[in-house]
Amino acid sequence: MKKLLFVGGVHGVGKTHVCESISKKFNIPTYSASSLISSRKKEMFSKNKRVSDIDHNQDLLIDALSQLGLEENYYLLEGHFCLLNKVGEITRVPKETFFKLSPEVIIVLTDRVEAISHRLKNRDDTHYDLVFLDEFQHEEISYAKEIAELLKIPYYEYNYTVSKGLFEKQIGDHLNK
Repeated sequence: MKKLLFVGGVHGVGKTHVCESISKKFNIPTYSASSLISSRKKEMFSKNKRVSDIDHNQDLLIDALSQLGLEENYYLLEGHFCLLNKVGEITRVPKETFFKLSPEVIIVLTDRVEAISHRLKNRDDTHYDLVFLDEFQHEEISYAKEIAELLKIPYYEYNYTVSKGLFEKQIGDHLNK
């Protein structure tokens, strides 16, 4: 799984939109961690974004990716560094998951919490407190940086709305190395 570009960020930041855009522009496949996990579990995640067994879900993700046979080509995986556990607490995804995924680069998408809140309300009809979303995004960024340091890989952080051109250029540069 060495050609993985991991795209993280909190729920509602725009990972799917960005990954689909990058996928089309550079002709590389994109996958959603939650979709891969859901297909293995044969059930959908709830709209409240709470996850009852974070560790088991990560095992399902690793298994699903290994079945795709993606070792030879670049691909994007959109996912999270932190999730909401079954009681709604911000919880870090186990480090072991990222060691097994072995991404080549980590990209974290950010946005204003007001914009994220608006997207979540429109998409999932769910309201999140802005302070909570700010804490969630801060923890996502902090842990992503920590993982990148542990893996000794590049870390990029973008507000895609503001820096789309730079983001796409750096992705292109990375793919053409």
